[in-house]
Amino acid sequence: MTYYFILGANPALSLAEIFTVLGPLATFELVDKDCLLVEVTGELDTKSLINKLGGTVKIGLATPFVGKDLLMAIKEKCQTTRGKKFSFGFSAYGKVTTPIKSLAMNLKRALQEDGLSCRWVVSKEKNLSSVVVEQTGLLKEGAEIVLIKHGERLLIGKTDVVQLFKDWSHRDYGRPERDDFSGMLPPKLARIMINLASVTKDDVLADPFCGSGTVLTEGAMLGIHELIGSDVSLEAIDDTKKNLAWLKSQYDLADFHAQLFECDARNLSTILGADSVDKVVTEPYLGPVVGTRATPENIKKLTNLYSQFLVELDKIVKAKGRVVMVWPVLVGRKANTFLDIDMGPWRMWRALPANLINPSMNLSQRHTIVYGRAGQKVWREIVILVKK
Repeated sequence: MTYYFILGANPALSLAEIFTVLGPLATFELVDKDCLLVEVTGELDTKSLINKLGGTVKIGLATPFVGKDLLMAIKEKCQTTRGKKFSFGFSAYGKVTTPIKSLAMNLKRALQEDGLSCRWVVSKEKNLSSVVVEQTGLLKEGAEIVLIKHGERLLIGKTDVVQLFKDWSHRDYGRPERDDFSGMLPPKLARIMINLASVTKDDVLADPFCGSGTVLTEGAMLGIHELIGSDVSLEAIDDTKKNLAWLKSQYDLADFHAQLFECDARNLSTILGADSVDKVVTEPYLGPVVGTRATPENIKKLTNLYSQFLVELDKIVKAKGRVVMVWPVLVGRKANTFLDIDMGPWRMWRALPANLINPSMNLSQRHTIVYGRAGQKVWREIVILVKK
């Protein structure tokens, strides 16, 4: 069966996450920077997948169009009950040449001839967003029809699930403690990083720069039982405690155990035992909030911090354990500065297979994925390390 995954704001991260989660169970074809085709044997649990993934905004089942009557093939996707108001919308990915407007008007006319009251949902963007699909009721009392042109093939799909954007916003802005001043890892990015680390429910997951606890809360949402958080700031530890308590009050979660410590990340082994952690997901200190960031002094301090941190991680992470972390990219007027970290006992793992890399993807020279937006002074380089 063929499913389409509509990728999020950073397609490279979304693609890497899907590839890590589905792995050898599927084959992948990138249609364009926003759309991925996933071929599997059997069916996917799309509802569970959209809840697990942080970087996918829509998932649906696609079938090849064979024949001459495209309108009839689309009409078959519009299963509804006579007498009910039916809404439909279109999105197109790849080099679709079919005129959508005339197709939509013909579909509306055909449905009305069958005695159905219907409306065509449109938006200002080229394709319907997950917000539009959800808020216009296309999933419950309608259909988002997706046309995909990949090579010589034309596929027709119907969106099955969309990202739970209200839930993501609630965990981001609704939690009691946030620290916008010192910077904060977005929940979606934290979730993607956890998935890139291939964390299982039975793993011990640690975040040695836990801040307000975003990685730990997303780990708890995924059902991970053993969580460890530490930070050099006691205020951050208190914020994490409050956010984890709030999370328990908001969601019906499997019971989890969170150990929290005030500790410099370069001294972790004084608190945690040798080989006691399976996976580490973290965003360390990214540099001073104000002032010029890409000075030789700042670069040296950050390089030393990260190099010393990796030495300490080697003591507590189990053999073949995986670390997914952020390295700062210092944005300059003429060029960006990437840190040259001494990785010691760690090797870098490439999250994207070569055949799926698209020229539009924001990758570094070492093929790591870069995350940021215009105007930011520091971008994030997503680095995946495996213990040798």
